Amino acid sequence: MMLSVRVASVRLLDDVSHGGSLNTLYGPMEASVQDSDRAFLKELVYGSLRLWPLYKGIVRQLLDRPLKAKDSALEATLIMAMYELDECHTPDYASVSAAVDVCNAIDKPWASRLINGCLRRYQRDRSALHDALGDTERAALPGWLYKSLIRSLPDAVSAIADVSKKKPPLNPARERAENIAGRLPGAVTVGRHPDRGFGVQRTDIAGAATRRSDTTV
Repeated sequence: MMLSVRVASVRLLDDVSHGGSLNTLYGPMEASVQDSDRAFLKELVYGSLRLWPLYKGIVRQLLDRPLKAKDSALEATLIMAMYELDECHTPDYASVSAAVDVCNAIDKPWASRLINGCLRRYQRDRSALHDALGDTERAALPGWLYKSLIRSLPDAVSAIADVSKKKPPLNPARERAENIAGRLPGAVTVGRHPDRGFGVQRTDIAGAATRRSDTTV
């Protein structure tokens, strides 16, 4: 049976948060969703994991008391939904409604009001909740890594955290080629060679001849 993309995301996030290997678990879970949902699955899973410490700090503030261990999937639901609210193009009402629907799919219908209330508060108090995060949470880095960076690279921690929170390029090879193209004179295009990957094609400034760079990325 095919799963909704958010249910698949929550199950995968919950498994990884308990020590499961993303590399091992991702393929089977990806196969459980519609082909048209696979890009969104990757966005939700990888994005939520990238910012997990930050959103975990938000969850800490939203809940009156910690969730029981058996309800850890609800934390994954909140983190996924907050990531979607902040980083995706889904209308806010649809993100909240979909997260509430996850509760029934993971056999926790009693949590629907909890999830809805937490996400409504997040929408209302987002800035204050982010301002109240601890340094490690705000950096969105694991505690052990943050402490290590503070000891070894104290002046660079902020920059490292900022970079680590950014979405990676969808196609690093193409981005590198476009960066190279932007530094070259003349008319430049970026194209994909079937055997060598992305490369740069440049028309000389005079326009008389076209020269293709042998450098591919």
